[in-house]
Amino acid sequence: MNHVLTTNSTLLTIKTALNEEKPEIGRILVNCEDASSFVLDYEGKILSTIFPPPSSKNIIALDYSFTTGKIYVLLANGSICIYQVDSETALMESIYTVNQIKVRACKKNNRIEKTEH
Repeated sequence: MNHVLTTNSTLLTIKTALNEEKPEIGRILVNCEDASSFVLDYEGKILSTIFPPPSSKNIIALDYSFTTGKIYVLLANGSICIYQVDSETALMESIYTVNQIKVRACKKNNRIEKTEH
């Protein structure tokens, strides 16, 4: 099998994302030491390349959602990035900082508490 992915960088993680309804369209998520990450099909063909934002070049974790068709990326600084992977280079759709996540969680908890009383 001839894979398209070639890199001089050390591979940090390789993760599979399985679609329970259609296992043949699974994805392979590859995270490299040089901050490059890739979404591959099961044949090894690169579907999309992910570049983290300059604010944090270290990717801690990647996850793919078949429901949304998006990649969720956890950065070393605690931010979460959401990417569209419809093209060769993934497009960052949004980024949430640690402070934004904390504020949203607090607001959500306050609403839940108010409805319970």
